[in-house]
Amino acid sequence: MDIKEVFKSIEAKLQADLREVRASMNHAASKGAANEEAAKVFLRSRLPKTLEISTGLLIDCNGSVSKQLDIIIHDAAKTPILFERDDLRVIPVECAYAVIEVKTDLTLAAVELCVENMRSVKSMSKKAFYDEGVIIRPTQAYGCEHQDWPLMYFVFAYDSAPLRSIAQVLVATFEDVAVDKRIDCIYSLERGLLANRTPDGFYSALPAPGSKLISVEEDALLLFYTLLAQYLNQTHMRNFRFSDYLKAAIWPCTYLE
Repeated sequence: MDIKEVFKSIEAKLQADLREVRASMNHAASKGAANEEAAKVFLRSRLPKTLEISTGLLIDCNGSVSKQLDIIIHDAAKTPILFERDDLRVIPVECAYAVIEVKTDLTLAAVELCVENMRSVKSMSKKAFYDEGVIIRPTQAYGCEHQDWPLMYFVFAYDSAPLRSIAQVLVATFEDVAVDKRIDCIYSLERGLLANRTPDGFYSALPAPGSKLISVEEDALLLFYTLLAQYLNQTHMRNFRFSDYLKAAIWPCTYLE
C-alpha cells in the first residue's frame, strides 16, 4: 500500500466534497456544517478509538465557558457528558486533549477570530483531578514537561489566504506569547500546511522555543495527520474529579438557551 497515494486520494475526495457543497448550498451555516462533518469523518476513522470527537462547549470548574467549538477531541472512556442536546455536548476541559476549528475559507480576518477563540480555550483551567495514584505520566510538549495534558488548538480549513500571509499574521501576533498559548498549526486543503520546524530540522504539530512556522505543500494532508497522530496516539489523563464542578454549582444547560 502506498500511504502517500492513499492520502492524495483523500485530499481529492475532500476537495470534490467542498466543490459540491459550494455548488449546492447558498447558506453559509449549511456549508460550514457540511465541512465540519467531513472533517469529523476523516478524523474519526483514523484516530484511536480511545478518543471521542464531539461538537459543543468546554467548561472548567471556575465557571469559564468556551464558545461553540467545531471539533473537540476528548477521552472516550473518562469524559462525563454534562449536557447534551442534538449533536452539541458540554464537556469538562480536563477531559479534552485538542480542539480543531474548521473553516470553509480562512481569510486573514478569520485568522484573527481563530486567535481569539484559541485564547479563550487555552486560558481555561485544568485542575479537577484526583491526586491519588502511583503512576505519574508527564507530557513532553511545547519544549517542556507538563503534569497534565496541555490543551492543543488546530485549524482545519478548506480554503484560505496564502499561507505566507497567514504566517506573517501569526508571527506578529505571537511574538511575545508563550509557545503553549498559540495556535499550534493550520492545515488548508487548497494551500497546504503551516507546521512548526524545530531548530534541529524536524516538523512538529506544536511550536517550541526556537521553532519557526513553515509552509508545506507536498503531501500536506499526510503530514498534518502524522503530526497530529504523533501526539493524539499518546493521550492520557488523571481521573476526573466531578465534585469540583458541583462545588462551583455550574449548570451548563443555561448556556445553551
